[in-house]
Amino acid sequence: MLDAHVRREAMDKAANLTGPWLADLGYARVSGAMVREGDPAVDMHPFAPELRAIFETNGGSSCDAVVCIDRVPTVCLVDCERLSKEASERRHQLRAFCERLWNQNLARVVMVTNVDWLEAWSVDNPDAEPHRYSLSDRKDAAETWSIAGLLNGQALRSRDHWFDPHKRVDKMLLDNILMLVGKLAGCDQEPAAARKLVARLIFITYLEDRAIIGETYRELRKVRPLFEIVAARDRSSLRHLISKLRDDFNGDFLSSADGEPGWENLSDEAFEWIEQFLSRTSLRTGQASFWRYDFSQIPIELIASIYETFLSSKDEASDTPSADRSKRKQGAYYTPKLLADWVVDLAVSDRDVLKERIFDGACGSGMLLTAAFRKIIRASEIRNAREGVRTRAV
Repeated sequence: MLDAHVRREAMDKAANLTGPWLADLGYARVSGAMVREGDPAVDMHPFAPELRAIFETNGGSSCDAVVCIDRVPTVCLVDCERLSKEASERRHQLRAFCERLWNQNLARVVMVTNVDWLEAWSVDNPDAEPHRYSLSDRKDAAETWSIAGLLNGQALRSRDHWFDPHKRVDKMLLDNILMLVGKLAGCDQEPAAARKLVARLIFITYLEDRAIIGETYRELRKVRPLFEIVAARDRSSLRHLISKLRDDFNGDFLSSADGEPGWENLSDEAFEWIEQFLSRTSLRTGQASFWRYDFSQIPIELIASIYETFLSSKDEASDTPSADRSKRKQGAYYTPKLLADWVVDLAVSDRDVLKERIFDGACGSGMLLTAAFRKIIRASEIRNAREGVRTRAV
């Protein structure tokens, strides 16, 4: 029978992580905490789609294992052998991987293992320099980054800038959305028109990042990428793009474009604000101090939640009774994600969700439908895993 030391070495080897660090941190000794690349358990995990996206290379960097706390992906482990030997290129690879994780809004730390050192990288803050531990620092690294260190707050000490909640993608994106609406309203755009414009920009960016709008679509419809149009201040091309999208994707959402004079009369200043929004610039500070939004990685629930908060902030800008009456008249109520998950679980309890039809008669931004769709995906993944069918990353 293998003793504990031999079992730990076997776990470390299975995870393809060099150095003594995995044994020191103890991740593999906590049942179910560590999920490895290629592990069949991925398909049975509550965060199966997110884990598959983390392990997917897509021409970039990936990781060897993910450490989950309360089943939530929290720490990504990367063996340095999968990275470039050249320091600047390795840094570029890791920053690109952190950017992907930031958009997922789950894992907060990346740990890079080497025979001689361990590096910890912040996911939330691109300006935070990684911390390297040498072999002589093994005790400090273990006390800080073990599961106990993560749970008891040791990892947080002197690292407030690493885990700043205001730098997370949901906070940054929502703040930039609200700032952009304000900036556009200051450029002779009516507030309502500014909100519609921003919502459409997000919708188009989502379609582009998800490759729903790709080169084939652009060639067929004779349209250009959104950022290129904005950078060129090309008002007619923007109007043309929205017109084509209105016909092909979402007529209700884009149906009023032709009747809005703001599309043709956007000022150069308005285009400048939009360009900054589409790049990595914080409209509040004017600094390019956060990762680039990537809607191919941002979970759809997060987008729906941000959209609901965006609409809610519009209504809550005024606390007058008339504003409240207007909100009630419009039926604009906003469902928190946890409540949406609970409602869906309650609705389909003791039922085979794969055989059910889901209807939301009071759909706003679709949080309940999104929660139901995710539950259907999860049920399908569990069924496929039991039948030995490999699920494609979504």
